[in-house]
Order: sequence, then C-alpha cells, then structure tokens
Amino acid sequence: MNKLYRYLFYRAFDLIKLTGNYDIVWGASHFLALFVGITVLRILFFFEKHLDAISMGGVVVAAFIISHGVNYFFFVKKDKYKNIIEYYDKESKRKKIIGRLVSIAVVTVLLGSLF
Repeated sequence: MNKLYRYLFYRAFDLIKLTGNYDIVWGASHFLALFVGITVLRILFFFEKHLDAISMGGVVVAAFIISHGVNYFFFVKKDKYKNIIEYYDKESKRKKIIGRLVSIAVVTVLLGSLF
C-alpha cells in the first residue's frame, strides 16, 4: 500500500508540475488528500441509510485532515518526496506517458463522481 501511495504522489506531482503555477509538493499532497476524501465519501454512500449528511461530512473532513497529516510525514517532512521523485523519474518515456494518461483519466473519473 505504501508503494501505491508513493506512486500516486509521484503521478500527482508530475501532473501538477505540468501546470507550472503551484507549489508542486503541497499540490500533490492536496490532491492525495482530496483523493482520500472522495474515496471515503464514495464508500460512505453505501452506508447512506445509517448516516445523516452531517455525520458523512464530518467523516470526510476528518479523512481529509488525517490524510494531510499522513502526507506531511510521508512526503514533506525532511524532503522525503525527493527520493520518491528520483526513483520514479527513472521510468521510461513510454511508461511516463501512459502514467500521465491514466492519471488524467483518474482525475476525470474522480471529478465526474462528484456530480
């Protein structure tokens, strides 16, 4: 799971780097926290009958905040993200292109699931 989370961070980092107008590390961290929050929200929809809207919102906000804390310790503190970026920058050009396309598809699906 840790390896998957690191790869998701790298993909978010790579996509945000393309925009060129945002703090890349925190942007990737925000993206992962949003990803976790949306995932928790989608899971909670299965238990919708047992939770009211305020409870669901509180759980999503808590997941978002906890995810930010985890992201800080995994990536930001002591610049740990640099090792992750170095590791995944060694990918072939073909894998990078495929990774970007898959990342864009995931972002599109996440945004589409909100509506």
